[in-house]
Amino acid sequence: LLAARTGQVLNVTAVADAAGIVERTAATYVSLLEAAFVVHEVAPWAPVPTARTFRKPKVHILDSGLAAHLLRLTEAKLAAPTAQALTAFGQVLESFVVSELLKEASWLDSVASVGYWRTYDGAEVDFVVERFDGAILAFEIKAAQRLRDADFAGLRTLREKAGPAFTAGVVLHTGPRCANPDDRIYAMPIEALWSAR
Repeated sequence: LLAARTGQVLNVTAVADAAGIVERTAATYVSLLEAAFVVHEVAPWAPVPTARTFRKPKVHILDSGLAAHLLRLTEAKLAAPTAQALTAFGQVLESFVVSELLKEASWLDSVASVGYWRTYDGAEVDFVVERFDGAILAFEIKAAQRLRDADFAGLRTLREKAGPAFTAGVVLHTGPRCANPDDRIYAMPIEALWSAR
């Protein structure tokens, strides 16, 4: 049930109802899975917390192979993609990239917090790193080789809200090209997280 929700806001009540267990037990199981490094809850983040900022964490299955297995996301399903398979792939890809970003953020001494940003108005950024000096680096993850202008909307909104503290925003995608479509906003292949090209 958590694999089906990877990359999404965690609603423990809905998970408990679907599993046929009480909410407290479901919350305990989620905590145990987090302690075993199977899942990770990414807290909501905001430049200035307000009532208009989302408050529930997102859940990510840290092992993308396990998530794909639990979602029955096979090579055959991806070869003849259906809307359901593409959605599942997008969720697993987001969780994979978040897992990589969490590792990289843990190596830095200057990180004050990490999280995702979402407002009730619908603006969202998948992963935000805030340094102790207030500088913000934001990441949006797209399971697409070609990006549309709308793919940068969340980063542009965060840049507007955060002002000069917004250092850079990056859309990580499955395509091969880098781009700089806007001020302090970039597009990079996901593989740039670990390759030196």
